[in-house]
Amino acid sequence: MKVQYSSLAAFIAHYELLKSARAPTEDEKARLDIMNDIFARLEARDRGAIDSADPGAARRHRERAERNLARELTKRGILGD
Repeated sequence: MKVQYSSLAAFIAHYELLKSARAPTEDEKARLDIMNDIFARLEARDRGAIDSADPGAARRHRERAERNLARELTKRGILGD
């Protein structure tokens, strides 16, 4: 179940959508498990910065966290060129 995203924003948006799904399909559950595994590899501070609802308070930290996430996605071939 290899999916490639065109951007980090697309990956995060899909992740948020799957997290909030009320009745996910088996495929969606499996995809969310993979996404959760990727997020689990990030430091807790990075996960918190990406999940933060406050876009301005920690902008630089969020940007750094997103770079770390992008590296992980690129390494796995999930983030397109």
